[in-house]
Amino acid sequence: MAPATAKAADRFVQFFGFVFHTISNRVGHDVAGNRHRYIPWKMLRDYWTAVEIHALLYDNFELHVDVGVVQEQYLRIFSTLVFGGPSAVQHFKELFINYGITDEKLPLLERPGAWMGIDCWIDDYCAGLSPNQWQFFPLPFDRDHLQDCDIGPGRILPIDPPVQLWQGGCAVVKRIVVHDDHQHLAKRCFVLKTYDELSESLYKRELEAYRRLNHQPSANLLQFFGSFRQLGSCSLVLEYVDGGNLEEFLDKTPPPTTSEDVAMFWANLFKALNGLDRIHQIVPYEDGEVIMGYVEILSVSEVD
Repeated sequence: MAPATAKAADRFVQFFGFVFHTISNRVGHDVAGNRHRYIPWKMLRDYWTAVEIHALLYDNFELHVDVGVVQEQYLRIFSTLVFGGPSAVQHFKELFINYGITDEKLPLLERPGAWMGIDCWIDDYCAGLSPNQWQFFPLPFDRDHLQDCDIGPGRILPIDPPVQLWQGGCAVVKRIVVHDDHQHLAKRCFVLKTYDELSESLYKRELEAYRRLNHQPSANLLQFFGSFRQLGSCSLVLEYVDGGNLEEFLDKTPPPTTSEDVAMFWANLFKALNGLDRIHQIVPYEDGEVIMGYVEILSVSEVD
């Protein structure tokens, strides 16, 4: 393998400059609300043209790879390695392409099983990649990535600063707005309900309730989009309904005065109660407690 040339070094420096300029304009957060900067996927695609990838890999490292495959399946990994320097890039084909470790299998939380037979130097290699990878792997907000998985301590949520709506003894509810280029759920605004690590049993019970409700969705229930775990906590991603609760609605809305208004009010209220009926149709766990505590998922958005 040929050593990196001075021209290749210029390409590394150029990419460092791109990263530092880009992350200064894009800030996400973790589940605890801590700020973290990241690189949007679209900007990586625009930066890494086929010509740039080929020049860096072949002209300077003599790595014969399909540039189109790199663009489609390995672009975040490739970016992480380039950010790590020439010594990281030279193992790109050997460790990632040859073993089929694509972007979908990162970020790395531990040494991949495919690397178990490699000499001990691989531990230092992984340790060098770990702090650099997170900025290139913000969490996509789609159902595939919201399946109750541990997303890793450094995974960045591409969201605006969370706004707390409510806090109880074991959970906190926040409103989050997902950045346009990383949301794939036809919405940008969601509720994030996060349970602390001591309340995992409550989280699991509510998660199971939502999953059962999703088999027969109702317009009168909050929509459930998925869940994830991070930093010891467990979070549900739910529909955000910007209308307050029923008590607030009754406080702010003048009572109906005509017979038509009264009829409309009760008709819409009973629509909302259809959601409560749907909750109580859930087949309970063997302990009979699966539906306890979930009246909050009732939507009263149609009471107007």
